[in-house]
Amino acid sequence: MIKIAVFCGGRGATNLIQALFQHPQVHLTLIVNAYDDGLSTGQVRRLFGNLLGPSDLRKNISHLMDESQIHIKFLKLVIEYRFSPVTEPDAVLLLNNLYTGQWDKLPQEVHQLISYITVSKAEKIRLWSGLFLERYRASGKVLDFTDFSLGNILFSGCFLDHQQDFNRTVKAFSEFCEIKGTVLNATLGEPLVLVGLRKDSSFLPDEASIVGPEAGDIQDLYLLETYIDPQVVQDLPAETRHDYLSKLARTPQLNPEAKAAILGADIVIYGPGTQHSSLFPTYLTDEMGETLVS
Repeated sequence: MIKIAVFCGGRGATNLIQALFQHPQVHLTLIVNAYDDGLSTGQVRRLFGNLLGPSDLRKNISHLMDESQIHIKFLKLVIEYRFSPVTEPDAVLLLNNLYTGQWDKLPQEVHQLISYITVSKAEKIRLWSGLFLERYRASGKVLDFTDFSLGNILFSGCFLDHQQDFNRTVKAFSEFCEIKGTVLNATLGEPLVLVGLRKDSSFLPDEASIVGPEAGDIQDLYLLETYIDPQVVQDLPAETRHDYLSKLARTPQLNPEAKAAILGADIVIYGPGTQHSSLFPTYLTDEMGETLVS
């Protein structure tokens, strides 16, 4: 068995991963950072406050699901389901129907998908939908559910079900999806946020702006404990912004399982993708450089 570790983000290495996944003599370990905060991922992160971004991990877990098994094929479609343009009350009603097991009241396409999965997995979906819904109702916030990923909701519920331990959640969600291979968060799970500075010293306040078309030439990346008001940075003299952000920056600790996977790999692949979000932030992890060269 050839052990291959792949550093990747959510989509850039999809074709490579799918090709390797089909090879019977390859065991894949996908190492991902979880600083994504765009779209529904960003809303979930802000709702929870202590949750890293589930999207890129969820996408890679999906890559390693064995669709030759009919119940896994349909489970994958459930996880990848996105809410159509929908009002907030309608989205909450859908989640409530999942929570209470009223499958016949779900949109027809969701009902059909769930009818193909196992009873035990349907029960997990019911539980995790309910845990998310309870947290959402208690928050008093209002989310925009249009194009919201159901997989992100289920991952968030799994997070609550596993004592809000992010890496335990990744493992539990992977087991739920019965993946062939391994998906690992690169760090211990510290809920850091990614920000950056352009070469002109203008501030990029989140990961979404770093990957957006307005990002331009990026000079530096920083991992912070919390988001900061962009105006605070912009009000600083341009020449002091790097020092200001460097003092706030934190260094996450390396996930021991990721370290073991790298050291035990026959091949390490640095995947394609949006480098300033998918790969470079991963290398900011303590011990990552030393582990890669050892």
